[in-house]
Amino acid sequence: MLTQKFTYLFHLIFIGILFVSCTSQEYTTAKLAVQQSDWSKAAEWLPKAMALEPDNPEIPIVLGVEIHARNRNWHEMRTMFDKAMEIDPSKNVEVRGIFLPVSDQVNNYIEYYWAEQFNAGVEIFKKIQDDPDNKNNHLRTAIGNFKNASVINPSDGQTYTTLSKCYFDLGDKDTAVDLIKTA
Repeated sequence: MLTQKFTYLFHLIFIGILFVSCTSQEYTTAKLAVQQSDWSKAAEWLPKAMALEPDNPEIPIVLGVEIHARNRNWHEMRTMFDKAMEIDPSKNVEVRGIFLPVSDQVNNYIEYYWAEQFNAGVEIFKKIQDDPDNKNNHLRTAIGNFKNASVINPSDGQTYTTLSKCYFDLGDKDTAVDLIKTA
């Protein structure tokens, strides 16, 4: 009799754990769409999954990386990363086959996309030396990249210093001074 109760309790606990650990069909569909590079389907199902699993910090990270970063929508990407951090920064999650705590995932992607945008701005800025006749066009393009970098990582002072230099070179001294104060 004790064995029957133990077996019943074990099965009940196992089913409970299985039920709690399963992701929704919506998130499973979204992950499959990501694996198949079906970005429109992933963009459709990830928000649905997030609505059904509001306590799952993995979903906003995947939405931020696979949809918003892919579309260069840095504000939305950053919003998703902040949301994941609010849910549980220490929870281990899988993104692109890598298991790390939410805080590490978010920081890694922030560093990656910041470096991508910042370095693109630097490369454009360097073109001024070879093509001084198009200085203002190069500066405006570089400013766009540096602004993106500032959205991705608003706490990086180097971005604001570099933006300030670009605006100064364009002749916009007021904006240059404001950016130095921000740095």
